Amino acid sequence: MKKLLLYVTLAGIGTGLTSPYVSIYVVDYLGINALSYSVVVDLAGATTVILLLTVVFLIRRLGSKRSILLASVAAPLSNVMFTQAKTMDELFEWGVTGAVSTALQSPSLSTMQAEAIELRNRGKVLAMFSILPTMVSLPSQVLAGYLYTVTTPVFPFALSLIPFALAALVLYRIR
Repeated sequence: MKKLLLYVTLAGIGTGLTSPYVSIYVVDYLGINALSYSVVVDLAGATTVILLLTVVFLIRRLGSKRSILLASVAAPLSNVMFTQAKTMDELFEWGVTGAVSTALQSPSLSTMQAEAIELRNRGKVLAMFSILPTMVSLPSQVLAGYLYTVTTPVFPFALSLIPFALAALVLYRIR
């Protein structure tokens, strides 16, 4: 359970470094039309929904630990693809990779949490799973805004690879 809490904390840091600035980066830095970008986001969202309907079978086959580990590897891979993207096709590849990560991660993490938390403490501990990522994403968002402004806009996305990679390592070490 402690390792899962560490995992969501590290993922919260990585998410805080990236999520508030994705749209700004794509529109302002890459010069992609906002409407075109919204199509990519919508297609990625649709892909996530479709995958969520079918991913249950994959998770059952792989197991929740392997599924979430695969999702944790897909998240930094998605960020690498994002930082390298220059065209709509490359942004679409990023969106699909992120959709796969999201579809695998959500049910797998819930399953692992349910297996790790004893019933009498489930409410308190699940609250921590919600609170910790939010608490750490707030200061990382501020740091990302500073880095986005002072250095180069791609730097927060590159920096997010560190907490995402550490999160994957934490998951890998869970027995």
